[in-house]
Amino acid sequence: MRFLTSALAAAALSGLAGMATAQDIACDTTYTVVSGDSLSAISERAYENANAYQIIFDLNPGVLTSPNLVPVGVKLYIPCRGDQKPAAATATAAATATADPTAEAAAEATGAQIDEAVDEVLATATQPEEDPAPIEMAATTEMIRILTGSDYAPYVGDDLPNGGFSTELVERAMLFGGQPANYRIDVISDWGAHLSPLLEDGAYDLGYPWFQPNCDEYSKLGPSSQWRCDNLLFSQPLHEIVVTFYGRRGEADSIRQPEDAFGLTICRPDGYFTHDLEAMGLVEPQITRAAPNTPDDCFEMLRDGTTDLVSVNADTSDRTLRKLGMQDDVIEVIDLSTIQTLHVVGMRGNPATRIHMRRLDRGLRDLHQTGQFRAIAAQHL
Repeated sequence: MRFLTSALAAAALSGLAGMATAQDIACDTTYTVVSGDSLSAISERAYENANAYQIIFDLNPGVLTSPNLVPVGVKLYIPCRGDQKPAAATATAAATATADPTAEAAAEATGAQIDEAVDEVLATATQPEEDPAPIEMAATTEMIRILTGSDYAPYVGDDLPNGGFSTELVERAMLFGGQPANYRIDVISDWGAHLSPLLEDGAYDLGYPWFQPNCDEYSKLGPSSQWRCDNLLFSQPLHEIVVTFYGRRGEADSIRQPEDAFGLTICRPDGYFTHDLEAMGLVEPQITRAAPNTPDDCFEMLRDGTTDLVSVNADTSDRTLRKLGMQDDVIEVIDLSTIQTLHVVGMRGNPATRIHMRRLDRGLRDLHQTGQFRAIAAQHL
């Protein structure tokens, strides 16, 4: 419950005042897109970091369809990042520092109002807008075996709060509406064994988080991506992820379409999905694929001139570039970026998969309807 309370307190504070912070766009506010805006520009104004826009995607699921297309008039919730303070909290702190002797009493009164607001939201957030119809449980009375991996922050990881963003969403969705805790989640570090043989052979019923290929472009996909289309059922999205490209500043500035990257070397770490590259035709022999072990390796290759482009998740790119001190040396090739979605998956051939997915999808829907998704996201991002 402490996770929900923290985020709702921030939301209550934001409703009490609206003064701007040092950044042009205050966090914990709603921003309306105007002509000339780009996602990186909004991120720069909110966080003084043009590469930090993944958190905006995370807290606005289903709002944007492309990282390089931000329609005028769209309303985006701008979450706080790191140790940023909501605009109202900043205003309250500044007012307290210069207030008259009655300020302390006023602050206590405001705190009581916030507590009351949070209690009211908590009282209504524990149930969906409508009582859902009972879920058929006949095929789910036995233990549901769920599989995930590790070392994929912020989504899953042994060292992350509640096992990570994805794990907390899955657990809350499975339990939403009073469903029984008739499941277990096992962590197996070898991601390569998850889909086959562990899911395929029936050792587990569900696994997460996995990217979904665009199966409408089946003929363009490679064998492993086609296997996912043929054999897996996918839940509603857990997360929307921006997958982007970076090149050396002054060299990659003119890349506007996939064909402009033909003949180049593209680095994406070993074990990462490739269905987006396949759909764009960025496969050998049109390009040369480099696949070292980590994103750090890819960006070091970019710095050393042994690869032309790096393609990984936007949030991973941001962390790695700051870690390596390369922010000023690279340019984002935003026109090649795509939005990919992470899901829970199960085998089509398992008769119980559709029942499990129905239960999970209903729980995910209700987490969004009650505002708990945003509260959970705020704890992990």
